[in-house]
Amino acid sequence: MPFQKQINKTLALGVPGSYYDTTPRRATSYVAVANGAVLPAFGCVATKSAEGVAKIGGTGAFLGVFADPKSTPLIGGLEPSLSIKSGTEVGVCYFGHIVVKTAAAVTADSSLPIYNTTTGEISAVAAGTASTGEGYAFIPNARFAFFDADKTQDLLECLRNYQRKYDANKMIFSKEPLHNWASHGADAFRYMAQGYSRYLAKPVPQQITRPEGITFNDMRKHLRRRITSIEHY
Repeated sequence: MPFQKQINKTLALGVPGSYYDTTPRRATSYVAVANGAVLPAFGCVATKSAEGVAKIGGTGAFLGVFADPKSTPLIGGLEPSLSIKSGTEVGVCYFGHIVVKTAAAVTADSSLPIYNTTTGEISAVAAGTASTGEGYAFIPNARFAFFDADKTQDLLECLRNYQRKYDANKMIFSKEPLHNWASHGADAFRYMAQGYSRYLAKPVPQQITRPEGITFNDMRKHLRRRITSIEHY
């Protein structure tokens, strides 16, 4: 077999279902099952089929995305595949940064993630869309992340190297991040994301109008009296 000299640049960040970075993540093990003839696959959505059982696609309760293909035997042996044998115990991530392959190109970070209820494939609809259409469902609490590989090179390196502290005596990772060169940029990005999400949820302030016959100085005096009365309450 000849040595591979080229790699598809779309796979440079990882295959679908793999964790993009080492930031904190949460996953639960489920028995993966098929949805009719559609086998479970990494990078696709999983829903609840029964207690402890995750089905690819489906209309049950959203569980997450089939994740971490390196830890699970795949169908096909040495042949390239992301399919999982039905009945295999596999991790389903419900919190974290995961590499996914969308059914079509997503060009706006404001797009809303949705999935095909038959195949579990992820795609998107425009922001503000009220309905996904038949055969699709929204992915709750999820967003797409876009990065300019050239302009955000330093940030991407910080995110890739963001990790938790390791306790060598107990041989476990703590819940606190390791404070190093990567934590500064990664923490800044995390705080920005949290603030931005709150900004999106913040209602638009109403414009203050001045009633006829009342000056703004009168309004300021009235407001000052109200604040003083509240302070002395």
